[in-house]
Amino acid sequence: MEEHYKARGIELNEARLRMAALPSPADEVLFTPGLWVPLAVVDRVYVLPGIPRLFQAMVSAHQDRFVGPLSSTRLLYTHLGEGDVADPLAEVAKAHTGVSIGSYPNTASGDAADAYKVKLAFTSRDAGALDAALAAARAALPETFELDAAATQ
Repeated sequence: MEEHYKARGIELNEARLRMAALPSPADEVLFTPGLWVPLAVVDRVYVLPGIPRLFQAMVSAHQDRFVGPLSSTRLLYTHLGEGDVADPLAEVAKAHTGVSIGSYPNTASGDAADAYKVKLAFTSRDAGALDAALAAARAALPETFELDAAATQ
């Protein structure tokens, strides 16, 4: 950072230093050629910069680290409350252990509050398991429905 800011004629002040703080202890701190911000790794979690061009450059430079099976997430929505869906979802989760299931209450206000009461997220690396869990959830909770992305914002 000192070199980066010095080359640009900008003071490296306390505020800039705070923005550059890294988690400590980090398992790894990796420097990318041409970038002034490092990639920090803590317990297999990668801490990446929020500036889009830096983020993209860093992911591209270290893409060999970001490999493995992809996961997919599918969403269902309901006008039922979390307490009403908890038991049926627990049964679905017990029968479909390869799928992570989460429920998230809608805390929006105004028109967005009417879109749904609870969002149900199903995530898996196995597409077949994901489809089976969704089918089981729809059967257990026939009140569920899908929304397009614009309706949930």
